Amino acid sequence: MTAPLKLLLRRKMGDEFPSHPEEKITRVVDEMRTIGEENPGVPGEEDEEEPDVFAYDESSVRREEYRVLQNEHGSEGKDVDLVVRKADMSRLPSQLNGLISDISLIEKLKETRVFAGFSRLLYERPRNAPDSQRMLWREWPKYHRDRWLPASIVQGEGMLITLDNDTLSVWEREDSVQQQTQLLQDNFNSAAARYRWMPKVISSRLILIHSLAHALINQLVFECGYGSASLRERLYVEQGDDGEMSGFMIYTASGDSEGSMGGLVRMGEPDKLGEVLFKALNKVSWCGGDPICGEAVQHGGQGPDSLNLAACRSCLLLPETSCEEFNRFLDRSFLTGVLTGPEAWTTYTY
Repeated sequence: MTAPLKLLLRRKMGDEFPSHPEEKITRVVDEMRTIGEENPGVPGEEDEEEPDVFAYDESSVRREEYRVLQNEHGSEGKDVDLVVRKADMSRLPSQLNGLISDISLIEKLKETRVFAGFSRLLYERPRNAPDSQRMLWREWPKYHRDRWLPASIVQGEGMLITLDNDTLSVWEREDSVQQQTQLLQDNFNSAAARYRWMPKVISSRLILIHSLAHALINQLVFECGYGSASLRERLYVEQGDDGEMSGFMIYTASGDSEGSMGGLVRMGEPDKLGEVLFKALNKVSWCGGDPICGEAVQHGGQGPDSLNLAACRSCLLLPETSCEEFNRFLDRSFLTGVLTGPEAWTTYTY
């Protein structure tokens, strides 16, 4: 035992361990410090690697998040990590009835960010490639206790906007919508075959919700005063036996005061959100890159691997830290039917 540790023990023993001799305490401390040094693994399994037990299904995690965020949770003033308040939908502008079905105002949220690897140039992990987390180590640690990753916890606020499923279902059946969706799906399939990406379904619903999130974030940057990289999106899009998700969250989570200014929640109130959304839709109805941007569908798409249609830096693209999909699968014509675009989602009631 080191001299400083012995000195510390002598100072504390009189208060904490009055009935135990110094030799006994130092012996126990030495034994505790050496636990795991000779045999750090599970007894009898010294040569076996501990399996990964933290694998999870991304879809199930998002479904659970979506379910929680759609209901009121917590209350301001208490020591909680999540406070959700339901918006009064009677204040929603009549033009948006049938388009937006629900709004949740997230007055407080906590996000834990774990650095589990990184990639450049290629947006997807190639098929059969090592997990990005494993690639952080030159030699993969045998035991879980050595597989820790750097993380940070940040506070923030946001809003969850849920679109009307009935309107979406009718809109998705339009021939022009399906044709443009198939174009992006074909482009992705070609890129996936070239880079050996995992297969992925690109749905009309994903393109629409993703494009709407980008348009709204770009407008909120001006309305709220946030830096463009301070706002983030989280998409909740799914169709299947496990239920439907048709919403997106816009939130800010920063390590400084920008994460809790309150402006984002205020803009999520239905009457305010309506004004912001009208401005956003009007803004993306024309782009500084038109007609080239708006006619991208006629040329097979634009951007890396042609994974965008009517979307460029002048209209829809965001800082990459704000976008979950690396600025892919975007088409503003789904929102407003610009130029030669398809039947716009907003034409049903807007």
